Amino acid sequence: MSLRITSSSSTRSVLASIRSATNNITSTQEQLTTGRRINRPSDAPLDAAHAQRLAVNRTKLDQYSGNVDRAQNQIEYAASTVQGLSDLLIQAREACTEGANATAAAGDRRILADSVDQLLQSFVNAANTQLNGQYIFAGTATTTKPFETHIGSSGLVESVTYQGNDGRVQLDVGPRVRVQTNEPGSAAIGASGTEGSVFDALIQLRDLLRNDAGQSDNQVAKALSDHLGALSSAQDRVIDATARLGWRSNQLEFTRTAIGNAQLANDLLLGELEDADIAGAAARLYSQEAALEAAMVVAARSLRSSLLDYLK
Repeated sequence: MSLRITSSSSTRSVLASIRSATNNITSTQEQLTTGRRINRPSDAPLDAAHAQRLAVNRTKLDQYSGNVDRAQNQIEYAASTVQGLSDLLIQAREACTEGANATAAAGDRRILADSVDQLLQSFVNAANTQLNGQYIFAGTATTTKPFETHIGSSGLVESVTYQGNDGRVQLDVGPRVRVQTNEPGSAAIGASGTEGSVFDALIQLRDLLRNDAGQSDNQVAKALSDHLGALSSAQDRVIDATARLGWRSNQLEFTRTAIGNAQLANDLLLGELEDADIAGAAARLYSQEAALEAAMVVAARSLRSSLLDYLK
């Protein structure tokens, strides 16, 4: 039994070849126009799914990078403020050393007491510093003013209480990686009545210089000399907070580099999947156009033959 190919089936085959060639040209032209190999999931389903996962991963990396920037800003601001507190304590130690001199007159010590009281006020203001409307030394109670002064009968600050908490403010800077961006005031400074309280050290220094108890010059000088140890302990507390903040800042720099490397690797993989080979696409377009022209020539001949058969 012979197989007879009808003119209609031949025509359908030729037209199908033309449609296929036209679709190929359209796809290649789209790649050249957009510069992308994958313009819709149907272009390459498996690669499109992989590219989608890489795009999601890039979004996460961008979020981590943004958190690193925010964490770095908060840490550096806190470190700068703590350094300022340390500078105030240096001035307090200088006042204490000067007052401990046995030759210092009572009037001179009173002047020093006034300067220490001003240092105390400056210290309280710095300890209540805000960044973007949030108190940096209040723990996680960032909307609560951390340090509250209490004025005594003399009209001077006699104690400072802590209103914040011991909470740690943290930001995600990587998968299962968090960084603490704050130093609670309870740790870095300490309220009145706590061991090594910076405020107590300053208040006691001021009161020793004022000598309201009427001690002799030698007694005051000895008390001030002994008080240098308390000021050193207070400064060590602040310096330790500075060191902790500095260590976290250095760790963030390593994290920033790691995230940058991950972003670069992610983008390279995504580019390999999505970006079109422009030179290859241009060459492919040339061959596809030639194939279309050939199909059209075959179609023209097929239609002419069919028409002649019909006329016969």
